[in-house]
Amino acid sequence: MKILTFEVGGEERVGLLIDGKVADVNSGYALFLKEVEGEYRPTEISNVRLPSDMIEILKGGESSMKALKETSDYLGKLLEEDPVAPDQRRVFYSFEEIRFKAPVPRPPKLLELLHAYKGMTTVFRRPPPKEVIFRPKGYQHTVNSHGGPIVIPKEFLSNKVMTQIELGIVIGREAHRISEERAYDYVAGYTVFNDVNVIDVAAREGYMVSFKPDSYPTFGPFGPWFVPKEQIPDPQNLDVTVRINGRTVQEYNTKDMLFTIKHVIAYISEGLPLEPGDVISCGAAEGVQERCIIKPGDTVEGEIEHIGMLRNPVTSE
Repeated sequence: MKILTFEVGGEERVGLLIDGKVADVNSGYALFLKEVEGEYRPTEISNVRLPSDMIEILKGGESSMKALKETSDYLGKLLEEDPVAPDQRRVFYSFEEIRFKAPVPRPPKLLELLHAYKGMTTVFRRPPPKEVIFRPKGYQHTVNSHGGPIVIPKEFLSNKVMTQIELGIVIGREAHRISEERAYDYVAGYTVFNDVNVIDVAAREGYMVSFKPDSYPTFGPFGPWFVPKEQIPDPQNLDVTVRINGRTVQEYNTKDMLFTIKHVIAYISEGLPLEPGDVISCGAAEGVQERCIIKPGDTVEGEIEHIGMLRNPVTSE
């Protein structure tokens, strides 16, 4: 399954990607409840189990995931039709009819890892860290979506603005002081994250100190969706490809992370309670400084194996 948030008719909805179509999960589940389960109040039940709010769905845990799977399986048989929900809402939309939002449009916390990959010693000018280093990746204003423009502030047009395509972790449960052995239990899924950064400002002010250079509005696109953890064979062995204007500028694999994802989640949760909808971006790999500089007019594509491709145009104020 590929789980997303989209906007249609000015309204935010949660969706599933099914064979190239976007399915409204709230409407689709209501239809399933009526036609398959024979429920008397399918719309009301769907509004509780699969509301049009990603964080509320994540809070539903295994019950929500089961409802999503039932909806996906049922709607996969109706792709040649144009079904409507019991409340007369449409179920299927084409890409042209919707606007992608970030899968979690308003994450409670947006975190990023620093010096997280082998080979980044020259960038940070220090030995590899002995423990996970993380910080806020701006706040909700930083969030951007698939197709949303990355807007470079006018004062930075002469600076080096860098795109960093990274594996994003979507947290599905409250996690505080958890063990590494149980860490994956708290993961909802994985997404593609673009950690945009004004690199020369970061170098001047200190990579490990200032988070101003990557906290500007639109500097945190992620999506287009997230994929449930059960459908990712091994998050520590995913190929990542970065393209600018169609040209491949970076390729790496998540196996080169200095710390395992399980350790990252457990370590962060020791002092910072995690909650459903939090997003952790797993850091950049070697080579971003030299090859991943962007400017207005560019188009950035980040692709991660088993997840999908995030695409964003670059503009200026």
